Amino acid sequence: MSKNKTLKNIGPDKIISQLKAKIYRLNNIPPAIALYLRPILAKEKILDQPMIVIPPNTVATINFNQKENKIWGAATIISGSGSQLTLIQRQNQTGAAASLIVANPGAKIDYAVITKTEQETIIKKVAVVQAQAIMTWYPVALATKNYSALIKSEVIGQGSQCKIIGLLKAAGQSQSTISLEHRHFGKQTVGDIFFRAIGNDQAQATVNGLIKIELKAKQTNSYLTENALLLTDQCSIKADPHLEILNNDVKASHSATVATLDEQAMAYLASRGLKPKEAEQLLVEAFYQAVINKITVPAITTAVKHVYEN
Repeated sequence: MSKNKTLKNIGPDKIISQLKAKIYRLNNIPPAIALYLRPILAKEKILDQPMIVIPPNTVATINFNQKENKIWGAATIISGSGSQLTLIQRQNQTGAAASLIVANPGAKIDYAVITKTEQETIIKKVAVVQAQAIMTWYPVALATKNYSALIKSEVIGQGSQCKIIGLLKAAGQSQSTISLEHRHFGKQTVGDIFFRAIGNDQAQATVNGLIKIELKAKQTNSYLTENALLLTDQCSIKADPHLEILNNDVKASHSATVATLDEQAMAYLASRGLKPKEAEQLLVEAFYQAVINKITVPAITTAVKHVYEN
């Protein structure tokens, strides 16, 4: 395995050069890739983006700002077998960012999409997870305007794993819709969706979660957890989890909660000398800390904490 390359705040051409990656368009991709990729791109309506093919066994951390480096946030990225990639995308401009990730056999990909913008934003991220690969999405957003995100993994390879670990703080009069999906096709696959949302002011949000286990996906384990915390009487968050199971030889479950600040905890903190705003902040921090505790990549932990603690 090669040494980890950390690529931060440099141009897209330089990133591609340092990774020794190749870039294609749909009309000139190699036939072996086109055979399985074209139907997926057509299905997801991701047809006009460039395709970046990363060599096998590449180890790299790619840290980029979508405003300045649009190619990486709106590309089809095909990881080489055995690669270990960390991608941290900062989405701080209005508009849409759609992309497809292919985790080839044995690859491990951690992809954080951190959105902090006062403009309407649409995010669409889709992964195809091959045998023994591990794909983890980290969608994190501070939304004061309308925000929409679809994060989906097609788990097709035997023994592959997929996770979504995410966080939303919705404020102002924003309207947000988050859709989180794991679709299991391969045998002995593992999935975990863990998402928390915080509502403030007059914000409205819906968090849709779906686990679908197809007929051939025997011995799959997949779990879905959605938790929401409301800070005002005027905000609203709907947690809407779903299971679709077509095979009996699996384990799957879902849970969802929507709650307000714990009055007993607030009273206890007041008895310890904390002002109401200080107590509220402490409880909110504890709520989102559960998400941060699940992040296993230090660079992503740092990026997420920087957004929420500032």
